[in-house]
Amino acid sequence: MGSQEANLSPHVLIFPLPIQGHVNCVLRLAELLCLSDLDITFIVSEFSQNRVLKHTTVASRFARYPGFRFQTIFDDLPDEHPRAGERIMDIMPAIKNVTGPLFKQMMIEKNCFASASKRAISITCIIAD
Repeated sequence: MGSQEANLSPHVLIFPLPIQGHVNCVLRLAELLCLSDLDITFIVSEFSQNRVLKHTTVASRFARYPGFRFQTIFDDLPDEHPRAGERIMDIMPAIKNVTGPLFKQMMIEKNCFASASKRAISITCIIAD
C-alpha cells in the first residue's frame, strides 16, 4: 500500500432497513463515524431519503462532513405506499426480491470493495441494519 492510500480515511457503507425508525438511529451512528473522520456512504430508498431531508435537519448537519454522501436504491414500492402502520411489512418482500439484488449488482459493477488500486471508491466496512 502506497503512502497515498495510507492517508485515506476508511470508507464505511451504511445500509439501514428502510423504515424510518431504523434510518434515524443509523443516521446518528453515521454522524458519530463522521466525527471520527471516516468517509460514509449512506444507502437508503428514495422514499426514505426524501422523508429524512423533509423532516429533519440532516442536510445541514451532514453538510459539514465532506466524506458523507447519500446513495439511493430502489425499493420496488410505489411512491404512494405509506411504508408504515399495518402495511410496514410490505417492505420485506420488496427488499428480498428487488433491493437485495440491486445492492449486490451495485457493489459488483462499481467495484466497491477495498483494493489498493481502487481505494478512492472502495468500501472498507459495511454496516447493515
